[in-house]
Amino acid sequence: MKTSTVEYLEKRIAPATIFVTNLLDDGSAGSLRKAIADANLTPAPDVIMFKPTAYGTIVLGGTDLDITTPLTIKGPGAGKVIINGNNVSGIFNIAYTDPLITTATTISGLALVNGNASDGGAIKSFESLTLVNSIISGNTASNDGGGIYVKTDGKFTMTATTVTGNTATDGGGLYLEVAGGISITNSTISGNTATSNKGGGAYISTNTGNNLTAKNVITNTTIVGNSATASGGGLYLAPDGRDISVINSTITGNTAGINGGGISMASGGLLLKGGILSGNTADSGGGIFVRFPGKTSTITGTKILNNTATVSNGGGIQFDGSGSATATFNVLKSTIAGNRAITDGGGISANNGGTLNLTGDTLFANEAAHFGGGVFSGSAASTVILKVTASTFTENTAGGGGGIFAGGEGAVTIAKSKLIANHATNNVAGGAYLRSKSPITITSTLFSKNSAAGAGGGLYVVTSNTTLTGCTFTDNVSLFFGGGARIFSTNVAITKTLIRGNIAGANGGGIAINAPTTTISKSIITGNIAKDSSGGVSNQGGSTTLDAATKLFGNIAPVNPDKDF
Repeated sequence: MKTSTVEYLEKRIAPATIFVTNLLDDGSAGSLRKAIADANLTPAPDVIMFKPTAYGTIVLGGTDLDITTPLTIKGPGAGKVIINGNNVSGIFNIAYTDPLITTATTISGLALVNGNASDGGAIKSFESLTLVNSIISGNTASNDGGGIYVKTDGKFTMTATTVTGNTATDGGGLYLEVAGGISITNSTISGNTATSNKGGGAYISTNTGNNLTAKNVITNTTIVGNSATASGGGLYLAPDGRDISVINSTITGNTAGINGGGISMASGGLLLKGGILSGNTADSGGGIFVRFPGKTSTITGTKILNNTATVSNGGGIQFDGSGSATATFNVLKSTIAGNRAITDGGGISANNGGTLNLTGDTLFANEAAHFGGGVFSGSAASTVILKVTASTFTENTAGGGGGIFAGGEGAVTIAKSKLIANHATNNVAGGAYLRSKSPITITSTLFSKNSAAGAGGGLYVVTSNTTLTGCTFTDNVSLFFGGGARIFSTNVAITKTLIRGNIAGANGGGIAINAPTTTISKSIITGNIAKDSSGGVSNQGGSTTLDAATKLFGNIAPVNPDKDF
């Protein structure tokens, strides 16, 4: 492990271009092994190229190719020159002879296959490494990095390269501990396996050196069909507090035995921008699992589709705030659809502290067996602040809280959103089930055509202070209390709200309240139906005050059609 980078001060010899002219691996003139040995004789950044007579497969004779000076190897194309480790040795071992100097190697236009090593089946590098237009396939490492292993204070760059069918304990395709920055662009990482740990496609860490400004970006890359027995079927990201961006990439069909079928993120900030995360599977966080104390991660403009959590929470997304009040997870203008969790949070699950912000999102047809078909936020002992703005929840299903479940101690704010045709199959709240010790505030939000097997067809609330302003409850259905909404609260304030056409199987066709003090102002409550009593409003816990501007009429029930105060 290198601790510093210094300039090489000795007199340089001019770089040379060295040609490979045959397919032999005996170190004779014209062989690749001889070309590399010649390049290693000087510190100059030499170039190795291939004559047409060297097009074909070079089978290594049992030892890898050691690169000890700056070098560029320019192959004619991955289909023209293949270097085969013959399942006996690694292929390239890159380490400069002076451990205080970080140098650079570039490899392009080659296929590296059937390498076998303890680390880095095809490539093991302690230097900056650039790969271009190459194929890394069918390699094996008994420890880390089935295809590629890089541990350096320098940089790693991979462009237009395919890493496929490689196997290792960690990092089936790639294992990267890189401090100087990572760039993976227009590449494919597919069918790789981490046999007993993390990062089926790639294990990425920046836990080296002190470079806090290095950029770590994966762009326009396909990560498909990789698997890990532990975490991060597609990608395992451990940036030690640094940020990693995954932009306009496709992450699909990956599996993990523990968490993060597509991506598992630990101890840093993630930006997932654009692209598709689909068909991934894990015990929890089927699509993505994110854990970080005190950091901010953001998903924006991304499609998160048909992912599955087979044992626990978060079919699409699982967010763990690690007990940190400053951990923040933003989901912006994204589509989260068709995801499934065996317990909670079919689309998104957030727990263990922090803030979950949803803005401009569409959550459609997600499913959870227990709570929160669209979103699950917090549990009884978990303080998660939930903020939902300008988002739409449609046709999500759960045992309770078909669209949204918030059950921790954090404040809940929902604004300018729509909850339509969500369903609670065996519990309360077709639309949203909000249970918190902190205030719950809902403004300018539509609850329509939601249904619950229990109480609260559109909304079910348990909290100290409930405020509804400018909301609409229409055509919601519950089998028990509160067709439109069921509220348990110390104080309830409802303003400029329309409650119309809701149906309850018991009391409170429009809204059923249990609160010492309720005020309803400038609202309309009409056309609701209750099969027992109080077609419009029921308050079984205290007094309700309606101002003169509130209209309460045309509700239907056998007893007290409009109200039962």
